[in-house]
Amino acid sequence: MVNMACLVKLKNQAIHIGQIVMIKIVPYKHLYLDDTIEIFTQLSAYYLKDNASDRGAVANNLKKNIVSHDSAMKLLLAYHQQTVCGLAAYTIMYPATKETGQLFLKELFISPDFSRKRIGETLMSYIANIA
Repeated sequence: MVNMACLVKLKNQAIHIGQIVMIKIVPYKHLYLDDTIEIFTQLSAYYLKDNASDRGAVANNLKKNIVSHDSAMKLLLAYHQQTVCGLAAYTIMYPATKETGQLFLKELFISPDFSRKRIGETLMSYIANIA
């Protein structure tokens, strides 16, 4: 039996899950745009099947509405080796009690090729440290 305890290292954003999978969580930066388009394209295909948006439509929506300077949405990308395998989209909403914000998780998506590897749990642990 393998120990699957998660260890979150926020300094270098590396996540280790037992001996099975090593996941790196990174906040979105423009240099990750192609990978972000890829994982959002997978998300569209997963939810919408034959009616999924094509890569160009996904890219346009990302640039215009999600990663633009006017957007309050924040993205985290999960990587296994050099492959994007998951994402979390969230925002901090104000006002909340005691002059604080509340974290609102809009989307948590794991590529079907990486399901059942605790990547969602790892992203949630990372987000819990932000909240």
